[in-house]
Amino acid sequence: MAQGLTGSNRSLWINTAQRNPTKALEKSAEADVCIVGAGIAGMSAAYQLAREGKSVIVLEKGALDSGEAPFTSAHLSNVLDTGYKKIAQMHGEDGARNAAESHATAISEIETIAAREGIDCEFKRTAGYLFMAEDDSADSLEEEFEASRTAGLAVEWSAPPIQATGECLRFPGQAQFHPVKFLAGLDVASQTLGAKLYSHTELDAWINRRNVAPRSGLRKGKSVGRAV
Repeated sequence: MAQGLTGSNRSLWINTAQRNPTKALEKSAEADVCIVGAGIAGMSAAYQLAREGKSVIVLEKGALDSGEAPFTSAHLSNVLDTGYKKIAQMHGEDGARNAAESHATAISEIETIAAREGIDCEFKRTAGYLFMAEDDSADSLEEEFEASRTAGLAVEWSAPPIQATGECLRFPGQAQFHPVKFLAGLDVASQTLGAKLYSHTELDAWINRRNVAPRSGLRKGKSVGRAV
């Protein structure tokens, strides 16, 4: 049973899809890039590198569905929990714009990959909504509206889509998807491009900047990346 942040509870996404199992690394191998972690970040990096003609090996210490990706809310959003007012205070308006743009680009890239590779991951564009919390001041939503607009987000005032008090902020252009179906498709696409994927292979030690030692064998590569 896959476990994650929810302990022994089984994920809805795992109940409705699985990634194809892979074997552990049993002998030495070489690659241009070795990525540690076969979640969305790791497999996205592996896919992009393989498309660029790099030889890639991905190591996952457990089963492919043993990480946190299957326990996500599956809502793809550039409306960040921290809030753009606070992000701008911490990193300036340029930093807030960079945060908004980078997350929007990531959502679009998932959409592009799914379409290009024919991955039926139930990707769908949808709106996100922000409500005022009980302990928020009356001005907090207005301030977040202005900060979000300054950061470049599309945002508008809206009646709530569910029973709630007062107006809320509506952010069009967000998205949702099935994360396990997306990863299963990304596994196949990456392997078709030549990437090698090994589960149940834990990184044991960093030997030097070029070599890593998985517990089931020695791996050599030109560069090593770690994704979580």
